[in-house]
Amino acid sequence: METRPVTVTMITITCHLGHVSGHSISNTVSGPMDSSGKKNPIQQMSSAVTYLRRIALVGILGVACTDEDVDGYSPDIKTEEEEKPAAYPDEDFRLNLPDWTARIESGRNTVQDIIISMNSKAPATPQQVKHLQSIQKKGH
Repeated sequence: METRPVTVTMITITCHLGHVSGHSISNTVSGPMDSSGKKNPIQQMSSAVTYLRRIALVGILGVACTDEDVDGYSPDIKTEEEEKPAAYPDEDFRLNLPDWTARIESGRNTVQDIIISMNSKAPATPQQVKHLQSIQKKGH
């Protein structure tokens, strides 16, 4: 058996989308091999096919992608969760405590309201929660 190299210059992908009622639509896209990076020829073809499939499907559905394919590269963009501190800062707790105490004592807010607000910024520590729970509404 003889194996001969095949030179591929363009790859064409056709996406067919059909409905059970019989309606169908197609989208065809073409592109070159993905020669970026240090890919071998099979990886170049596979990468191009992957991208073209995505482009064909997105085009046929008419949708926008929320996050682009970064092909394993993760830029130094922090998500909202990563930006939160591990725990609500004690300094911020001390600064806000007089206001929170007044709110709880007057009945404007419950302890749970304050904890929910804290947790939206960073998780309250068990000590902070215990301290807040010791504050009572006046007259109770």
